[in-house]
Amino acid sequence: MRKVQIIMGIPISIDVPDGTDKILSDSFNIFTKLDERFSTYKEQSEVSRFNRGIVTIEESSEEFRKIFNICEQLKKETGGYFDAQFDSDYDPSGYVKAYAINQVSQFLKQSGYETFLINAGGDIVANSSDANTWKIGISNPNDTKKILAHLEVDAIAVASSGNYERGHHIINPISRITPDYFKSVTIFGPSILIADVYATVIFAMGKKGLSVLKQLPGYSCIYINKNNELRQLLSSK
Repeated sequence: MRKVQIIMGIPISIDVPDGTDKILSDSFNIFTKLDERFSTYKEQSEVSRFNRGIVTIEESSEEFRKIFNICEQLKKETGGYFDAQFDSDYDPSGYVKAYAINQVSQFLKQSGYETFLINAGGDIVANSSDANTWKIGISNPNDTKKILAHLEVDAIAVASSGNYERGHHIINPISRITPDYFKSVTIFGPSILIADVYATVIFAMGKKGLSVLKQLPGYSCIYINKNNELRQLLSSK
């Protein structure tokens, strides 16, 4: 069973072959509740009220403080290349989408489902007890209707970063310029939380970002550089 909804401003699909309407509905509700709390576009979200000074960090919810602290830690770990407060307002959306995918993944596993695929705007968690259950395509940044490569997997997290769909929305927070070494960066490995953050970090850093993979054992990268060259860096175990 597969359903698609627009939440967080993006299409989100959840595929659970032996699922029910209720399990899918409950899964989408997790995305909805997180969007209501963390959306910078919703006036009454906790993030918006925090940015307007209505709620302090001490007065915020436990989940809000949890995300806030994780984002602060990621800023330190990445030397500032991941920054939820790049401009004047706090915007943790670069982490929250992956967090939501991970929450739904854990919910499905705890509900007894071993085989499922969650796709939120191209960031994916696939899980199965059988090898090569899922076939995941990686889009061509020059023509998103075309597929550059396929991953045939049982369990994996996949996240892509680039400026080819939403325009120049990724900025190098250190130099304050739009990075141009990559056209797209796709990271795949065991955790969507790491894959999503570091796909954006590596894209923002440019070529030197590839060295970051050495710090992420178990994660691999497929990227297209500005010369349209397809490259793959495999995981270091």
